[in-house]
Amino acid sequence: MKLIKKEVEGKTFYALDAGSEYHGRTSARVWVSPRLVTISEGEEEIKFPVPSSKLERSAKGNWLLRPNPVFTTYDIFVSCGYRGGATFEILTPQDREIIEVSYQEWSSPAGHLGISHGLLVSIPTTGKLTYRWEKTGRLYGGPASGVTILYPDGRQELLEGLADGLEAIQEIAEL
Repeated sequence: MKLIKKEVEGKTFYALDAGSEYHGRTSARVWVSPRLVTISEGEEEIKFPVPSSKLERSAKGNWLLRPNPVFTTYDIFVSCGYRGGATFEILTPQDREIIEVSYQEWSSPAGHLGISHGLLVSIPTTGKLTYRWEKTGRLYGGPASGVTILYPDGRQELLEGLADGLEAIQEIAEL
């Protein structure tokens, strides 16, 4: 996702356009607090996971990404195969104190070459985020399913070929 910078009446505003649907239309726009934007090599950017941040809805229905010391915000993205699709399911945390903004990335203007799916999600910082994903279409030797574990410090563990989720992870751990 690209960070957009807008200056109006001497004030600077930042936004993320999530997704690229029919003929490039965005799925959602998320306004970002300037305190969450980092400057790297002269460019302003936002890197996921964003610690101490939370997605919220404003009174008028706009999505906001604000500082919050109790939450971490992740960007989950599952790319599709050629002329295929992608799906995923969040496995943990199970307490479901989750705020999410879903989006799609179409591989062509009308989506005929495939539709990938993504999700911006805020969860309590105390745990990790685990999700199961599946891809369809021509994968050219890539995995069709798997489980990914994301940690608040930015680490990522990928278990390819697991379709069952948490039960499969526990079974492998017992071996």
